Amino acid sequence: MLSGLHYRAVKTCGPILLLFAGAVIPAASAADTAAKVDFPHTIVPILKAHCVECHGGHRHAGDFTINTREAILKAGVVEPGKAADSHLIDLVTSDDKKERMPKDKPALSATDVNALRNWIDEGMPWEAGFTFATRDHNCVALGREVVAHRRPQPSAAPCDHYNLVRHIESLPRS
Repeated sequence: MLSGLHYRAVKTCGPILLLFAGAVIPAASAADTAAKVDFPHTIVPILKAHCVECHGGHRHAGDFTINTREAILKAGVVEPGKAADSHLIDLVTSDDKKERMPKDKPALSATDVNALRNWIDEGMPWEAGFTFATRDHNCVALGREVVAHRRPQPSAAPCDHYNLVRHIESLPRS
């Protein structure tokens, strides 16, 4: 008797439940994925195209760098979760050409500004280990074969040359 009741309940309510689940669950998951900002594919290209030239790598125009999330936060131009109060958003949306960023270049598109706003509102997620800083030459990574074919050149940073020489001298002699 229970199996007959179960069969009728599934036969009657099953299609309704499937329609409900099919309509609600994908809509909820689509809203969740639409709300998330994809840092490497959305934010990084915006920052590379409009900011890195003056504020990335070894360049820190206006004593501001975007090399790391920590550097941006330390500058105090952004507070994660509060795009409306963000000085960075004020700078990229300013009508004053002397104040607007990027300087002497076209303004960011509305799509780019909205992506930055969403990113800030979501807490400025940043991939671990990602940086816009240029990495200095890693002396230890050089193999003996590479060193044997190149004569070490003095670099702009004397410590790099010093470390390279120390590394070469520490290699076993063949």
